[in-house]
Amino acid sequence: MSTQPIERSASRFTPRVPEGSPRLILQTLVTTLQPRDAETYEHSKRVTRLSLRLARELSLDRVEMESLALGALLHDIGKIRVPDAILHKPGKLTPEQWSRMRNHPLYGQKILSGIEFLEGASRVAAQHHEKWDGSGYPWGLAGKEIDRNARIFAVADAYDAMTSDRVYRAGLTYEAAAAELNREVGIHFDPKVVEAFCSIPQQEWEATTKALASSSPAQPHGQGWDINASKALVYSLAIAAVPQPERCGVKPPQTTALTSQRTPKSCFTFWHFAQK
Repeated sequence: MSTQPIERSASRFTPRVPEGSPRLILQTLVTTLQPRDAETYEHSKRVTRLSLRLARELSLDRVEMESLALGALLHDIGKIRVPDAILHKPGKLTPEQWSRMRNHPLYGQKILSGIEFLEGASRVAAQHHEKWDGSGYPWGLAGKEIDRNARIFAVADAYDAMTSDRVYRAGLTYEAAAAELNREVGIHFDPKVVEAFCSIPQQEWEATTKALASSSPAQPHGQGWDINASKALVYSLAIAAVPQPERCGVKPPQTTALTSQRTPKSCFTFWHFAQK
């Protein structure tokens, strides 16, 4: 099995991003995220590549991989509706601030909903904080109620978070991160996804982590664009999906084990925030 960094997985995906208006929408979404939160932007790029490597190990088809890549890249797009005072607060969040932060998956789904080529991505954005045992948010989905791509993303996301350097700590080693993933099997993570992670050689993960950490930040596609205009387009996508004030306006996915009566654990009115 190859131990080369997994850049090639992302490069195979990139040329198939839809042309024309969909491409403009995608560029606008990504461009909006970069100046607002540079770390989230860089994290999103890293975790996209990690997610695609897991997807290859799990034999996802091209369509599934494209949805996963877009979902990973845009998983935190809902944070543009979280005030900077909360998003960048150095201390502990208050209960009200934490509730607002926990709504970012719902904001993300609302922003991406109604865009056909982002349908799969919207599920990743909405469900990337759900946990295998049902203790996650916003809906408390469990097991296979959670979108498969969101389950794959969760492992890649956790690995990147643990192995990336922070201002307050150095990134963990592969061994420490892998041990933590295994401790959370059946609690936070899908056992099959962690099994796939562990089946990939350690040296490949270490080479990839090193390559991603040492790469210089790329310029956003929209450099030179009017960022305010970009934000306005993203907001219009969100507002257009909510024709009148309602409670978040986002329903949980329907499964045989999930009824429409289930509501988000932490749900503020999206319309209200969209008007601010």
